[in-house]
Amino acid sequence: MADNDEITVVRTERLDLGIFTDTSFLNKTLIDSPERINNGALNEFTSGSKPVYLITLNRKRWAVTINSFDNEFIHVVAPQGFKIFIGDVVIVEFQTGKSDFIIQTVQHKYAIQKTADKTMSPVLTLKYLDPRMDKRYTVPPDTSVHINKIDHNAIWVTDSKYFVVRSTGYKAGNNPDIIVQETIGFNSGSSAGGAANITYLDKEMNELRSNMIKTDIINISAGGCAIMLADRDMKQGSLLFLTITTGNSDTMQKLNKFDFQLFAIVRNTMPAEGGNCKYGIKFIKRLDNNTLNRFLNYGQPV
Repeated sequence: MADNDEITVVRTERLDLGIFTDTSFLNKTLIDSPERINNGALNEFTSGSKPVYLITLNRKRWAVTINSFDNEFIHVVAPQGFKIFIGDVVIVEFQTGKSDFIIQTVQHKYAIQKTADKTMSPVLTLKYLDPRMDKRYTVPPDTSVHINKIDHNAIWVTDSKYFVVRSTGYKAGNNPDIIVQETIGFNSGSSAGGAANITYLDKEMNELRSNMIKTDIINISAGGCAIMLADRDMKQGSLLFLTITTGNSDTMQKLNKFDFQLFAIVRNTMPAEGGNCKYGIKFIKRLDNNTLNRFLNYGQPV
C-alpha cells in the first residue's frame, strides 16, 4: 500500500469493534423484521408492556418502547441522553423469555413525533439490515486475499477508548488505485480548533500486516466474503484482519489496483473436502456500492 502522503482521502469514518466482538450475540436469533417473532410475544413489545433494547457501538444498552414498525423500519421512542448519528449501527434486541432475537439496523431519521400515548416525543427511525440478503459475486481474476487472526484479549479490542478508523481514497494517476484502509486509533486530545487528535497504533497494525496467511476467496458481497482455508481452528465470533488486493500479476500492472485492508468477524464455519474449512466472513462495515462495483469490474473494458 502507498504511504499516506501519496493518498487522497475522500472519506473517513470511525467504527467501534465492541459491538462486533460481543460473543453473547452468537446465541441469539438474527432476524430481519419484528414480524419474525411469534404474535403473542410480539404483542408484549408493541403494546409497551415489555421494552426492547437498543445496543449502540459504545456497548451501552438502552431500554426503549416501540412506537411502530413496518416492513422496512422500526420506530422507537428515544431514551433521555441517547445520542446517535445518521448511519450509525444499532442492534435492536427482543427478549421474549424463551429465546432472544436481534435485528441489525442503522439510524435513518430522528424526529419529534406524536407517540402512542399522544405525547410529543423524540422518535428514532431505524432501518433494518439483513446481511444474509446481500448478493454474492465471484471476485475478479488476479485477486489476492490474506488474513490474520486477532487476539480478542488485545488491549485495543477490550478497551472501548480504541476504535477503528476507515479511510477511503485513491492514489493519483492515469488509473488511480482505489484504497479502503482500516486502522486502530484513540483520541489523544484536541487541536486548537477543537477537533479531536487521533493517535494511530502503527506498531500493532504493522504486526497484523506482517504475519498474514494467504487464503482462497470463494465470493464477495458488500457485507463480507466467503473464504476457504486449511485451518479449522477459527471459531464463530473470531476477529480477523484481512487484505484484498488486485494488480498482483504482470498482465494487470497497468490497470487501476484495489487495496482493501479491513477488520472482519467469522460468522459461520463449514468443514470442506481435503481437511479445509469454509468460513463466512462479515466486514465490520460494509463496502459502499460504488467501491464494490468498481472492484467487480476490475480488468473489464470501461
